[in-house]
Amino acid sequence: MSEREDIVARIEELRAEIAELESNIPAHSTSISHIVQIEELEDGIEALERELTSLK
Repeated sequence: MSEREDIVARIEELRAEIAELESNIPAHSTSISHIVQIEELEDGIEALERELTSLK
C-alpha cells in the first residue's frame, strides 16, 4: 500500500470509531469521556487530512 492509501485507510478507521462511539452515547446523559474521545479522534482525522493534502 502507498502512503496515501495508508492515510486514507486510517481516516476511515477513525471515522468508524467515531460512529461507534456516537452510537453508544445514551440520549439522556452524554458522557464527558465519550465527547473527549470523539474530539481526539476528530483531531486525528484533521491531522491525517492535512498530511494527505501535503502529499498532493
